[in-house]
Amino acid sequence: LQVSPSYLSMVLNGHKRASPEIISQIGVRLGFSTELIDSWIQIENATKPKFFSQIRLDYFKPIEEARFAPIRDWFHFAILELVRTAGFESSPSWISKRLRISSTETSEAIARLEENGLIARSEDGKLQNISGTNSNIASSSTSEDRKELQRQILKQSLEALDIVPINQRSHTAMTIAIHTNRLEEAKEKITQFRRELASLLSDGENPDEIYQLSIGLFPISWQIAHSDCEPVEASDRRSGHCDET
Repeated sequence: LQVSPSYLSMVLNGHKRASPEIISQIGVRLGFSTELIDSWIQIENATKPKFFSQIRLDYFKPIEEARFAPIRDWFHFAILELVRTAGFESSPSWISKRLRISSTETSEAIARLEENGLIARSEDGKLQNISGTNSNIASSSTSEDRKELQRQILKQSLEALDIVPINQRSHTAMTIAIHTNRLEEAKEKITQFRRELASLLSDGENPDEIYQLSIGLFPISWQIAHSDCEPVEASDRRSGHCDET
């Protein structure tokens, strides 16, 4: 691209303007469509541009399986976000203390992120996030590596119930009787909500903490597949839904 990692990071994070030529080069390298690149250029030319954050909601580039497998552990994505925070230091010891992982895990994770082209070092040695806007969610399939990341996130959520004060977290749930033919529409709305919330919480300079947002929607009742299944007594059935914390 013939631009420094720090310049690229500032452009992708909405802190610096870029010329149409640079936008086109970055967009092509990140796999953006022609329409998305044109939209980005129009945003940059607007009277009051909001930079890259305006298109983050509309385009998240999936991470291919071959690139995802080496970075499936949660702390790779945490490091990518930690780079954006106020007071960030590039030393493995500082990062390991912030994320409560070992210095070895940190150093190896940084190396893998660099190999994958997700972070780079500026001339002064500071780590820069050059990943653009990525999604670790496959659109129509999953894999053991992606499921392992979700297991790790769910484990973190369980731990947070006990160690994080309630005013610093939100754990809520809702049990609902649903129409399963509306699931795809629901999943699309969840995706949009996730990205809008991320934009609300992270847009602007110098965020100060890394949070994990995890949303699950899954069945707790099952279609009866075998004739020897025991029937549920009518008195045990419930209708409606309840909001639970």
